[in-house]
Amino acid sequence: MCPFDDRTPNDDAPDDPVVPDRLATFIRSRAMDAPTFPASASESMQAASRRHFNALQRRRRWIVGGPLLAAAVLLMVLLVQPWASVQRATTSQQNNAQAASKPTIHDAFALARRLATDAETTERWDHNDDGRVDHADVDALAMAAVRLEGGA
Repeated sequence: MCPFDDRTPNDDAPDDPVVPDRLATFIRSRAMDAPTFPASASESMQAASRRHFNALQRRRRWIVGGPLLAAAVLLMVLLVQPWASVQRATTSQQNNAQAASKPTIHDAFALARRLATDAETTERWDHNDDGRVDHADVDALAMAAVRLEGGA
């Protein structure tokens, strides 16, 4: 019985199989011939496998690094965005304060319309400080609205 055979012996089977001489000679002749590879073929297979595994490693870096990069960019945007909105709010408050202090041509039209319809006017409409609200104030408002910065 063969030492590598894990089957239980069968009563009908012979204990030692008989191999024909021609088959035994053929098997022995083939067992002696070990396959050989040229060195260039071995080196080219090694180079191809290195290229393959290096490409896998680069892909793995992108698979892990890509989401990490996206998370870092998202974190930066989330951290910078509140700061930028505070800057925008401060700038808009400054612009609103400037707009409130500088009269516009619309203010002059609104005063002219109030005077034309005899609507009630208050002291805040008196822009030339003469103590009364009239068309001179409309002119003063219009001049202040179209005045250039730093000019006359």
